[in-house]
Amino acid sequence: MRRSEILWEQDELSTQEEILKRDIESDKSDLENLKDKMVREEETLHEIRKHLKHVSTILKPKIYIIMGTKKYPYVRGKVWFNGKWKWFHVGTIDSCRGYSDSKIRAQVKQKFYQSINNL
Repeated sequence: MRRSEILWEQDELSTQEEILKRDIESDKSDLENLKDKMVREEETLHEIRKHLKHVSTILKPKIYIIMGTKKYPYVRGKVWFNGKWKWFHVGTIDSCRGYSDSKIRAQVKQKFYQSINNL
């Protein structure tokens, strides 16, 4: 091989090396951008799930019925909302004697929704 061919080949290889270095640097910056984007999207997803959980507790609240005793002759219901129990008076034991659990739950749910509307 002649000297000129060797120099030409060396120039060609160094050009390819520079192109590859540039491509690697570009890919690294793209990777960092994608990682940042992924973190932002995960945070957004977390916020959406948190909001969805809050909405689902409003739409389908867990209602507990507490039947009274002789000392406390009242029927009450409670719903877990915003990190605390909300209590609702349904009536006395005598007035709720013929009611089914589903009817009492419906009354508690109605009072719960009314209390949310008044917030």
